[in-house]
Amino acid sequence: MGEDGGQNVEAYYYGACLTQAVHSIFKALEIEKYRLSGCPFVISFTGGGGKTSLIRRMAWEGRELGLKVLVIPTTHMALPEHFFVPEPSVGALEQTLKDSGIAVAGNPEERKPGEKKISFWGWEFYQQAREKADLVLVEADGAKRLPVKVPGPAEPVIPGDTDLILCVYGLKALGQKGEKCCFRMEQAKTLLGESFSLDKEDREWAMEEKYMACLMKQGYLSPLKQSFPQARILPVFNQADTGELVLAGKRILEQIGHTEGLITGNLWKEPSFELF
Repeated sequence: MGEDGGQNVEAYYYGACLTQAVHSIFKALEIEKYRLSGCPFVISFTGGGGKTSLIRRMAWEGRELGLKVLVIPTTHMALPEHFFVPEPSVGALEQTLKDSGIAVAGNPEERKPGEKKISFWGWEFYQQAREKADLVLVEADGAKRLPVKVPGPAEPVIPGDTDLILCVYGLKALGQKGEKCCFRMEQAKTLLGESFSLDKEDREWAMEEKYMACLMKQGYLSPLKQSFPQARILPVFNQADTGELVLAGKRILEQIGHTEGLITGNLWKEPSFELF
């Protein structure tokens, strides 16, 4: 992974069993197995708990493999410090990809004082821009920096040509009060009320493994599978920075009953953490 090594990240791929940690998310997800030569491979990131950190890491790995990597939001993401293309110019984007290997494209805006974001340039630009890249990483959801989310109406915003959808939750939500760690509380309480008879007026409930499994499955995995039957859809449990949290992620994946998933940790230690 270059001179900096990039060996702090730990990624566990969960299929028939939990594998030994590897230091490449590309390797853990077997991206090269699914990516067709000559075609842009599109990955959409949904949920909360470290989507942008995961995007940075995968952009880093993609560039290390010689791929041209486009990062683009269909909702909003933080204004990047590097590789930014501030105008809907396919020519400028193509030049940035050629010069740097990574381009981040979005409409700069200040949604409130001191909060600089970028937003979506629109589907016409997206279709033109994707053709210039080998790997397209789409920030397709917003969670107000909270580790858990249940999507609201018209969320997430996923391109129809997506090959892989990663549904991300942050394991550090475990043990926190729901109102402190979960975005879209009304939707979350509805799902948990149906499955666990959780009182909607209970403001003291804390995030448990079984609740996180339920919200991931009912909020993201099941509905997205219906909407995107052609895509590979994986749960990702991020922030597994300790052995205890790795085991918690494994138990949650087992409770979901999904055939495959990913557990990641220590992304904040990576040189990719400040990539853009």
